[in-house]
Amino acid sequence: MDDLFTYYTDAIVIIHENQGVRTIHTINNAFSTITGFTSEQLVGQDIATIQPDTANTLWGLINRLCATFSEHKTSAYAECNLTMQGDKPIFAEVHIQQLEIINAVYYTVKLVDRSEHKWIEEMVLKQNVVNSVIYTSGGLMTSLRSYRNSIPYDRYKLSLKHNKEFVIEEDQARVHNFFNSLRESRQSGQITYTLRLFEDRYLTTSLIQPFYNADDSFKCYAILTLAMNSIHLSKFGQAIRKQTQAFKSDMRDADIDPAYKLRLLMVEKKLSVTQLAENTQISLTTISNIRNGKIKKPQRLTAHLIAAELGVEPGEIWGD
Repeated sequence: MDDLFTYYTDAIVIIHENQGVRTIHTINNAFSTITGFTSEQLVGQDIATIQPDTANTLWGLINRLCATFSEHKTSAYAECNLTMQGDKPIFAEVHIQQLEIINAVYYTVKLVDRSEHKWIEEMVLKQNVVNSVIYTSGGLMTSLRSYRNSIPYDRYKLSLKHNKEFVIEEDQARVHNFFNSLRESRQSGQITYTLRLFEDRYLTTSLIQPFYNADDSFKCYAILTLAMNSIHLSKFGQAIRKQTQAFKSDMRDADIDPAYKLRLLMVEKKLSVTQLAENTQISLTTISNIRNGKIKKPQRLTAHLIAAELGVEPGEIWGD
């Protein structure tokens, strides 16, 4: 079980509380990677003394959230900018759950670094973006979103492809070297290349931003497609283009995913998840879950508040 916890992919820290003092009980490898703190630095430490308690420190946030727990409240969630070891800033989700153990109080804290998602969200509000993709250090796709029309290709099949398979052979070396140069320089950059989607080809311009963990290891690339023009389309691709050209922005179309409609409206209104949550007084967790499709149809009042903020009727997003 210890090995299972140590190598678990989610970043977890377990905190023990005794007489109001909260100390680090244990952390796993993923937590060290994200935060830059080692087990030797943390285990046994009072979380109130690890970092100065400012608005952006992880430990100060955890301490404040744990202090809100009661007999009727045993979990907490926050989404905000945090400062990690070495003053590295990240945008993170923090999930805290109190463990029910007789005569002892423990908390599990899960930390999710969503810096690349936050960057994409902010850039979509500034630029005319076709779609966004996130690739891990191993070249695997972990996120794919479209901001104009729904993606006409099989998402599952796309997710199985290695990133180099999306570039024609003539461009692969140039694109590979460009990505490596960004990784080394830690800067964003723009490149034009020929994108390969199965039998179809597109002249594509992308903006790429590399991301890193607090321990300085490389994390992922976030990629925004700024332009995408067809060069060669298979019969399937031609049919898709005709379908796209014929597509009318009828938000009542039952075939369109409500989460996709919501994302389009948010882009159109230049509203981030945080702004929508603040304007509607709906929790960030709920807004995020609706936007990501985890909540298929929100409660009536929630749907009304969101739709009103976006200038539409609830039925135009979620149907009748």
